[in-house]
Amino acid sequence: MFEDGKLTTLYDFEFAMIGDPMTDLATMAMRHSHEPTGDDIEVLSRYYGELTGEPVEEKVVRYHHALFSTVACMQFIGTVANPKPGDPHDVYLEWSLALRRTLINALAENMQVTLKSPAPLESAESKNRPLYTMIDHMLEQIGVADEFSESTRKSVSNLVEYAREVDRYDAELTRLALADAVPFVGECTSMADMELKLERYVQQADNDQSAALLQLFYNHIERQVEAYGPTTIGRSAAHIRVEHFA
Repeated sequence: MFEDGKLTTLYDFEFAMIGDPMTDLATMAMRHSHEPTGDDIEVLSRYYGELTGEPVEEKVVRYHHALFSTVACMQFIGTVANPKPGDPHDVYLEWSLALRRTLINALAENMQVTLKSPAPLESAESKNRPLYTMIDHMLEQIGVADEFSESTRKSVSNLVEYAREVDRYDAELTRLALADAVPFVGECTSMADMELKLERYVQQADNDQSAALLQLFYNHIERQVEAYGPTTIGRSAAHIRVEHFA
C-alpha cells in the first residue's frame, strides 16, 4: 500500500514463500486470464529476463505452473465437498472449476499433448425451472441493511444461478463421464464409484496411458465449463487460456 508516493505497508501475502522465483511467474499466469495483471505474461517474462540478465526458461515455469495448480486444486477439494457454515461457497466453486481447467492446460503443455474438444452438450431444460424462478423472486424482495448483507445476498444468488445449471446438465454430464470411463475401468454405477475406480487406475497406470487419461479429464472439465461458464461462478473458468512465457 502506498501513501505520498512511498511504500508504507505490505498487505495480503497469500501464497508468498521462499523458493524458486519462477513460481511467481507461474502463479501470475494462473490468474492473468480472468484477473489481468497488465500486459501479457510473455512481456513480463521478457522484462524479468532483462532485469536478471538470464532469460526465463519456459519449461521451468511450466513445471511450477503444473505444480502450483495441483496444490491449489487440492486446497479446494475439502471445502467444496464438505461446505462449512460461513464459507464463501460461490467463491470456492468458482476457483475450483477455474483451477482444474488451469491444471489440465498446464499438464497438456508440459506433456506436449494436443487435446481434442468434446462434442457440445445437448441443451436441456430444468424440470425445476419454475422453482428457481420463485427463488429468484424471493431473493429480490429481501431487504438488506448494509454492504455485507448485500454481498451475502449476491452470493446466494450466484449459488442459485449455478444450481439451476447443475439441475439442467447434471444427468448428461454424469452419463458422458461414466461412458468415457468405460475403456479404463469398465461399467460404473455412479460418479462416486467411477472416481474411486479411476483413482486406483491412475495410481498404477503406465506412462503411455497418460495422454488418454488427460483427454478423459479434459473432457470432464470442458463439459463443466460449457455448462457453467455462462454463470457468475463459471465465468473465471470460461476465461482461462494457455499463457506463454517466451
